[in-house]
Amino acid sequence: MKDINIQLFYNNALESIEIEYLKDFLVYTKEKIIKLKTQKDELKNNRLGQNNIIDNFEEATYETFIFLLYRFFESETHKYLKIFINTEFNDQELLKELKKRIDIKDKSLNWNFINNLKSLRNAITHNNSIYSNLSLKKKQQIDNLIKSAGTDKIKINQKTKIVLTYNFCEFAMSLVENFFNVIYEQSFNKYPGDYKIGRLAELLTK
Repeated sequence: MKDINIQLFYNNALESIEIEYLKDFLVYTKEKIIKLKTQKDELKNNRLGQNNIIDNFEEATYETFIFLLYRFFESETHKYLKIFINTEFNDQELLKELKKRIDIKDKSLNWNFINNLKSLRNAITHNNSIYSNLSLKKKQQIDNLIKSAGTDKIKINQKTKIVLTYNFCEFAMSLVENFFNVIYEQSFNKYPGDYKIGRLAELLTK
């Protein structure tokens, strides 16, 4: 894969996150991390501690990805609610309003995982991924994520820190992407064709 302009990526992502940006970012950083890891043995005895820098870079990359993935989720949820009910909500109301309009019992949505993803984002953003600092409720939500994804993808290191992997990021992205595919299909089946076309045309011209 060719190099991507990281600053351009962030500018695009923060303005209007698209799933393709996230896919490119994940693949690009994976290649960089693999390249850095091949240098680990050469740096083993270096006094500047480059090994820790490499580990920290990998950790920060995956945490940044989850932050951006949840931002994508919020952005797409705003679009979805705007299309089907023509109403805007603040971020705090999103999950509550979304739950009213989708069938969360539909297993293909993986709603529990999607719902708990916010807790992971918050743990990363507000608690530096420190599991031991979370409330009991938040710990249970993180535990549910681990159960869904598997300890080979996400785990708690020494009962203290949440540790993410490339495979977890890829797994989470696939579930979020699938989530929107399913809810749009469900919702389009509920609305008359003329309404769907009219609303989409209205939104696209704004």
